[in-house]
Amino acid sequence: MSHPVKSLVRLWLALTRRSRRMNAGPGLDVILYGEMLGDRWRAALGPASPIWRGMADVARVTRAPRGLGDLLVAGADRDTVVIPLIERDVHACPPGGRRLSPTPEACDVFEDKRRFAAFVEAQGLGDVAAGALRLDAPAVFPCVLKRVDERNGRGIVRIEDARDLATRLNDPIWRGRDVVLQEWIDGDEEFVTHLVCEKGRILWHRTYVYGLLPGETIRNDRRIASRTTVALRDGDLAAMERFLVPTGFDGPCNVNFKRRADGRIAVFEINPRFGGSLMRPDGLDDLAEAVRVLIDHART
Repeated sequence: MSHPVKSLVRLWLALTRRSRRMNAGPGLDVILYGEMLGDRWRAALGPASPIWRGMADVARVTRAPRGLGDLLVAGADRDTVVIPLIERDVHACPPGGRRLSPTPEACDVFEDKRRFAAFVEAQGLGDVAAGALRLDAPAVFPCVLKRVDERNGRGIVRIEDARDLATRLNDPIWRGRDVVLQEWIDGDEEFVTHLVCEKGRILWHRTYVYGLLPGETIRNDRRIASRTTVALRDGDLAAMERFLVPTGFDGPCNVNFKRRADGRIAVFEINPRFGGSLMRPDGLDDLAEAVRVLIDHART
């Protein structure tokens, strides 16, 4: 992109508060490429976020939407770190700059719940994952019905019996949609481990345990009673790497799991992006650590 055009793009982004210079000296350009998932993401990760104040080597932070952002990313040099924000941004982001982000192929394995179920079976991960069930003949109840295209607890429900399943499949939320069935894991606590990885190996991690409101079975932001930072047990990170190393996973992701009665993790979902828990005001210190590790390990 020619220098005058790039300057005009920078000016427009600055005027619309999508780009901010952090210091007057030389340093890294950080481009947050793609879609912020709502106001909480914009406040937590955008150019005005407090997470950038402690990063003295970051000279500018830019929130660049797909399309216009392509003009900044394409041809960016080693002084630019590019962070594709969500799954579709991994697919859309052009080459340029340095980054630590998954390949589109690795992203697809974890984004699509049906493909994830097939991956778990192919890799022999049934001992550390919630089991996939046949939609036409589920072996056990209760179980979990999931749309493959939703996030944050939407399109996910606990199924009590065959009649309940038939009713749900006829509901407009699920009727005609791609869905999967998954084993129900008992337990009142649900865990999320946030990771930054390189070639499937874990560089940084933080785990939260959630308690749900009475009567709730599926976690989303409106159903949370408590959130606490906890330490993982011996073997947990090695179990998670069994999912990540085969894909050579780079960048941020979050692993959702419960514990079986014997203490083993039972992973039911891996999201190949930063997790929403880090975007909460009480998660910003952890988000800053994760972003710092990602920038330090970004490569061409």
